[in-house]
Amino acid sequence: NGTPADLLRRPAAPFVTEFIGEDRGVLALAYTALAELAEPAPQPPPRDAVILAGTLSVLEAGQALSTHQPASGAGIWVEDDTGQPTGYLSFQHLAVALGDLTSSDGVTPAGEGGHDLPA
Repeated sequence: NGTPADLLRRPAAPFVTEFIGEDRGVLALAYTALAELAEPAPQPPPRDAVILAGTLSVLEAGQALSTHQPASGAGIWVEDDTGQPTGYLSFQHLAVALGDLTSSDGVTPAGEGGHDLPA
C-alpha cells in the first residue's frame, strides 16, 4: 500500500478499513486516476472523440465529461503526460470501476486481477 488510492482500495488490515471509514470507496474516486483504469488504446481516436488527461481522477473525469458535447463512441480516450492518446476506457468498464470503487470491497486496477470486460 504505497499511494493514497492503494490504501483506499486495499486497506492492509481491518483496523485501517475502520480508521478510514465507510466512505473510503467514495474517497477512492478522488485518488484513482483514469490512467490506472484505461486499457491500451486499440487505435487512434476518431475526430470527435472525448480525450481526457490520464492524470485526472475518476471524480475529476466525471466533472469534465459533464462539460463535453455528446460524442460518438462507447468510451473515452486517455492521454499521457505528452498529450498523446495512449489509453481507452469504455463506459462499461468505467461503470464497473465506479461500482467497485464505491463498494466496500474496493477495486483492483486493470491488469491486476480486475474485471475482464468484453470490448
